[in-house]
Amino acid sequence: HSIAAAEASGSTILFPANTYVFSTQSPRCVNEDAPRVPTTRKGRVRLEMEQMLEQAAQQRGVKVIALRAGDFFGPGVANSWFTRALATDGLSTRVIRVPATPGAAHAWAYVPDLAEAFARFVDRRASLPAFTLAHFSGHCDATGVEMANAVQRAIGRAGIPLRPFPWFALRLAAPFVPFLREVREMAWLWETSLQLDNTKLRTLIGEEPHTPLDEAVSTALEPRGLRRLPAAT
Repeated sequence: HSIAAAEASGSTILFPANTYVFSTQSPRCVNEDAPRVPTTRKGRVRLEMEQMLEQAAQQRGVKVIALRAGDFFGPGVANSWFTRALATDGLSTRVIRVPATPGAAHAWAYVPDLAEAFARFVDRRASLPAFTLAHFSGHCDATGVEMANAVQRAIGRAGIPLRPFPWFALRLAAPFVPFLREVREMAWLWETSLQLDNTKLRTLIGEEPHTPLDEAVSTALEPRGLRRLPAAT
C-alpha cells in the first residue's frame, strides 16, 4: 500500500531498515554491500520488505530512502530494549538488566539523530538515485556494557546494580509463548558483535548527526522522554 501510494502521488518512501537481515556469519562491521543472509523469521520478513522497495524503485520509479540503524532509544520510544531491560522504570530504575554478552558490540540509534539524518537525505533527494540505502552508525556499544554504564550515570544513584538479562528464563518459556520465542530467536544480536559502517552516509550528507551518549541517555530517561507518543490521527 505504501508503494502504491508513493507511486500515485510521487512521494518519497522513508524506510527505517534494521540489522535483522544479517546473522552470526556477517562481518563484525557491515556496510551496504555486506550479504544479507537472515537466519530468523523476522530477518526474512525484513529482507522481503527491503527487496520489495528495491524492486519498486527499479521497476516503478518509486523514490526510496532507507537508513539502516540499530536499536532505537530516545524521547517517546517506549517499547524498546532500552526501556524494557536497561531502564524499565526510567529515573526510578533500581536494577539495570544488560542484554549483551560481555564484549559483544551492539548498535544503538538515538531517534532524534536518525530523524535528522533522514531530513538531510530528503533535502538532497533530487540528486539521489531511485533507491538509496545507507547505514547509520549511531552509538556503538563496543563492550556490551557502555550503554548500561551511561544509564547508571544518568540515573545518578550510587550502587545501582548491573545484572545480566535473564535469557535463560526466555529459553525455558519460549516453547510455550510465541512472543518470547521470537525474542529468543533474535538473541544473536546481543551475543555477536555487529557495527554499522556509515562511510556511505557521510559521503552523501556529511557528518552523521550525533548527540553525545550521556546527553542522549539523559534525555531518553526524562519522564517526557519515556511518555508514549500519541497515536496518529
